[in-house]
Amino acid sequence: MLTGHIDSADHHAIIGWAADTDRPDNRLELSIRVNGQEQGRIIANRPRQGLRQRGIYGDGAHEFAYAFDPPLSPLRAYDIVVRFLDTPADVPNGRFRIDPVRPLDLALRPLLVTATGRSGTTVLMHRLGNAREVVIADDYPFEMKLLTYYSHALEVLTTASSVKQPILLDDLTRAPHQLGLNPFHHPQMERVYPLPEHLYHAFGRRAAMRLAPAIRAIIDDFYRDMQVHTAKPRARFFAEKSDVFTAARNFARLAFDGVREIMLVRDPRDVHCSRQAFWSDTAETSLQNLRTVQATVLPILERDRPELLIVRYEDLILQPAETLGRIATYLGLDHAIELRPESEDKMFSTHGTSKNPAASIGRWKRELSAEDQAAFALSFKPFLDAFGYEVSAS
Repeated sequence: MLTGHIDSADHHAIIGWAADTDRPDNRLELSIRVNGQEQGRIIANRPRQGLRQRGIYGDGAHEFAYAFDPPLSPLRAYDIVVRFLDTPADVPNGRFRIDPVRPLDLALRPLLVTATGRSGTTVLMHRLGNAREVVIADDYPFEMKLLTYYSHALEVLTTASSVKQPILLDDLTRAPHQLGLNPFHHPQMERVYPLPEHLYHAFGRRAAMRLAPAIRAIIDDFYRDMQVHTAKPRARFFAEKSDVFTAARNFARLAFDGVREIMLVRDPRDVHCSRQAFWSDTAETSLQNLRTVQATVLPILERDRPELLIVRYEDLILQPAETLGRIATYLGLDHAIELRPESEDKMFSTHGTSKNPAASIGRWKRELSAEDQAAFALSFKPFLDAFGYEVSAS
């Protein structure tokens, strides 16, 4: 018997499954019709664990994700029919209507996971990837950072060069795969405008406002593709790591509406131990980084706290359900974020520097000398107090 189900559909994609219970290992081809005309065909052959577990669908590889290319207009309504190709029958619930999209639904919103290295962002990104309404582009260690890349590009394109270090166009064009500061965004060019500040407005602020929508469209297109690839048509956010030192936080707010940000913090003493174990940092290199983190994060905490959610790594590990519940509430998700411990064990074995996540908490008490513990307590007391960490081991 031919059966199946349409799980979701919008102007970008249709996702569902189709199978033949009489021939459970057969891959069915489907016809996608839009307003009475065939739009395309797709074979339902993607693995789906739930179907395999039910025992009547062979290996369970009967899912499909059909992407409209180009996407349907979000301003129009469409009557859709999904049919089995070889028989004159529709997939169950395969007749439906796609309504026009509300303006706020047109773009995915950024979800920034802001932290410094070795703070647990890989664990958090992995868990966010379990949410139905959050798109993540790649697998472990989740280093797809388009916001960081394009914020850097925007800085290069809109930052003025200095009198002491003039930039020549000929020098830039000799290196075709590198791009420096605009050689005309320079004090010597102030003469082309009636007032000097007009030059900096044109190549700085106004250029940034022109470039930001174009960059936003590129990023949005990419994550729309990821919606189809990851079978998450109802996604509302795309998540990326964002280092506390980059301009990605500000760029995201310039280019996108409705930005959400999770600032992930971890006891700096444990970060110090992890940095030395994972990157073989010297003590001074690690300490200098952490001093800069403290100097960067505390002002953000005072200035931007209403706009972001603070999550402690320790709570993420020791109280996962409650912490993920806080995150889901903050994001306004319709579904809970699933916890999948079995998939995290393998990830931690390659990315962690402790025998398990619980052992990564409070490791400073075992690994730092009493002298180093006292020095940390003195240097990082503002950070420790701000996030509720104990100052001493006693």
